[in-house]
This record gives sequence, C-alpha cells and structure tokens, in this order.
Amino acid sequence: MIGIYGFFQIDFDSGTKIINVGKCEDKEKRTDDYRGTNAKINFHYFKEVPLNQLKKAEDNIKDELRKLGYKQWGNSREQFIVDDEVVTRQILSEYMSLSINNNYKHIDYEYNTLYGETKDIRDNRKNCAFIPRLLAMITTKVGLNEKLRYVKTLFLPNGSRINKLDDIKSVPISKDGWDVWQCAIKTVTFKQEKGPF
Repeated sequence: MIGIYGFFQIDFDSGTKIINVGKCEDKEKRTDDYRGTNAKINFHYFKEVPLNQLKKAEDNIKDELRKLGYKQWGNSREQFIVDDEVVTRQILSEYMSLSINNNYKHIDYEYNTLYGETKDIRDNRKNCAFIPRLLAMITTKVGLNEKLRYVKTLFLPNGSRINKLDDIKSVPISKDGWDVWQCAIKTVTFKQEKGPF
C-alpha cells in the first residue's frame, strides 16, 4: 500500500516519547526497514494516498505538526517530540481520516488495464505546471474520461526563476493556479484612463 504513516517510539536514554511520520510506496517493505531496529514495530496510523499526492501528503502532516508546536527530535525531519500522547493520538486520528483527494459519490476510481492490473484514475492526473505540489483542475465530470484544464504559456517557473520556452506550450493548471491566472489576464487586459502602475 502507498501512503503516509505515523508510529510512536521511546528514546530510553532520555525517556522521550517520539512520533515518527513519513511516506512510503510499499507499506510492508517500509515496515520491514524499521524492524531492523525493533522487530515488532507497526504503523499506529496509516492513510492510503495516490502516488502523485504522496509528497504533498507527507509535507502537509509535517507542516501541521510544526504549526502545532511540535519540536523536531535531533536532526531527523521525520521525528517529533511528544509532550502529550493523548493529544497527539487525537491529532493523528483526525488527520489520517482526511482525504487527500475528494471522494465523489457513485464514482468508481479503480479500473483494469489490458494487462490485468487494477489502477486508480486519480494517479493519472497531472500536476500543475505552475504549482507542482497541486493537481491540475478537472473541467468535466470526475471519472475515467475526465478532462483537465490547460492554459497556453511562453513562460514557466523553474525554482526561483522564470524560464522562457522556445514556443508557446499548453500546460496543466490547478484550481489555485487558475484563479491567479484569471486575475493576471484581467489585470493585463483591463483598460482605464490612468494606469495604476
């Protein structure tokens, strides 16, 4: 199974309780990796996440813990100090119950390929060309034949820089990106007697 996980540990030198959170593309293999240090480690919390949303989901849970005041344990980016186990368990229970993708009623996300594999249609959705951690927005009914929104651009972000392409290109855009795009287009095309800039 692909998803994000969380489990508790104790540092016996200090008596500190720690929560480990992270992502994995194979739950069983990742659990086995941890069992090199503790043969009975199990993930106390696990949420399945589509592969193309895995990094975003991991970043979200870590950011949430930091916002709530959890301090990082040592130099590990996956381990946080637990002051109140009851509160931490409540937070993780609530967080792991949230959907990364909206589940629409009467939609069967799974489909079979010609090779007999079962796949999830959400894994086919492309990422936004402007905000890569977001998925492109859907312009049709959700389902196997759903269509994504594209825009034509001569420029694309590359880290902190903006690169000019050789030719105008159609690229997928997310809902958040589309809102910004619409505002930018309206600003450029808006005419008034005295320009504000």
